[in-house]
Amino acid sequence: MATDNVLAAGDTQPFPGTSFTFDDDNVFTGGLITGPNGYRADQSAPADMRTPTNGLQSNNIARGNESRFRTNDASFNFKWQATSRLGVNVDYQHVWSQVKVTDLTVWGTSYQNADIRLNGSDPAYVNFVPVANGPNNYQNAAHPSYTDPYNNFYRAAMDHIEDSKGNEDSARIDLDYSFPEDSWLTSIRGGYRFSDRQNDARSTAYNWGVLSEIWGGGTVPAPTAADPAATASVGPGGPVWFDRPIDGNPATRDAGQLGPQQAFLYDNFFRGQANDASNGGRVFVPGGFLQDYGAATQAITQIAQEWRTFTSNLSGANGWVPLAGRAGAVAGTPFLPGEINPVSERNNAAYLSVRFGNDLSNGWNLSGNVGVRYTKTRRISSGFYSFPQQSFSCPTLTPEQIATGATVSRFLRLARRHTSGRGRISERCVVANRRQAEL
Repeated sequence: MATDNVLAAGDTQPFPGTSFTFDDDNVFTGGLITGPNGYRADQSAPADMRTPTNGLQSNNIARGNESRFRTNDASFNFKWQATSRLGVNVDYQHVWSQVKVTDLTVWGTSYQNADIRLNGSDPAYVNFVPVANGPNNYQNAAHPSYTDPYNNFYRAAMDHIEDSKGNEDSARIDLDYSFPEDSWLTSIRGGYRFSDRQNDARSTAYNWGVLSEIWGGGTVPAPTAADPAATASVGPGGPVWFDRPIDGNPATRDAGQLGPQQAFLYDNFFRGQANDASNGGRVFVPGGFLQDYGAATQAITQIAQEWRTFTSNLSGANGWVPLAGRAGAVAGTPFLPGEINPVSERNNAAYLSVRFGNDLSNGWNLSGNVGVRYTKTRRISSGFYSFPQQSFSCPTLTPEQIATGATVSRFLRLARRHTSGRGRISERCVVANRRQAEL
């Protein structure tokens, strides 16, 4: 169930005409659960009044993920006994690693009521049953099945991409010189270590945005002489149902092609030992379709445009754009500057140690070592710390108000930039002096 529709105010409730049952400890034991859907934008012409008045909204989620993690290394070792007392040991290793992840998720949704009956220590009985309230056209006599595209709509999308790589070269050389057995000095050992690491981490945020919802839809046209306030809606309100041809135009209902969809049945659910709560399966966006990120994002973007005209380049509650279409994305990549973090690290180290030991005249044995080690590390990293981008609208003020820097709110004031040749004043919102002082 879409738990974001279940509020603390008690939106989950018994289906009208029924009641919940509770045990002696006032613990829920059963009932037919539903919830109100609130404002529905498809309840007037030319929309089809399909969204039900009540019903629990489900998230029917399909996800395509392609991940590849690859690490290669090559190493070399050389040992040389230069003389009977001098030994040389050389090691070298090269490691190269890459991570590539493409992840795309689409939420579909349907409405149902939940019939839940607890059975003590046995598994509970759960069944999702059709909504039955009106007036609405959802799951009507011509479209009774949950696997009918008519009863499902596209709700949201989210993508994520990672393309990180790194490599490291490391080497060492050790020399060991041993002394005669009658010497107080046992051996002298010295060596050098070197490593160089280059890492480029590129990983996006999870880019969620709405595709369609019951509370919006259609579009508002540009102002005209007949309608200067531009309040007339173009296209029907409500979500983009799976049976609606899609051409990216919210004003049309029957142009274009059907969006990606596939019915999925839960055959032999729990090997027949439990009730199939889905009551006939659901419709999902095909997982195989989501594996082709390029083609899938084009189709999904068109679904978002089908719901209503969406001009922003930021995903969120108003619409969805793929990662590469976000404001500020580095040209030719899906990454924002703050999602790219190169790191370079170089280490140098050297050591020298002396081992000694011999027998004393009193029969004791004295041995030990003394040494020194020097290390130096240089690390360079770069990147950007980015704040979430948010859009807002400046209120319309008179040129006189703009010229004097009129206050819009506690945090914002309007600043005059320039007057165009056509007499139109461009405006921008800036942080007020008071807010600057607070920051």
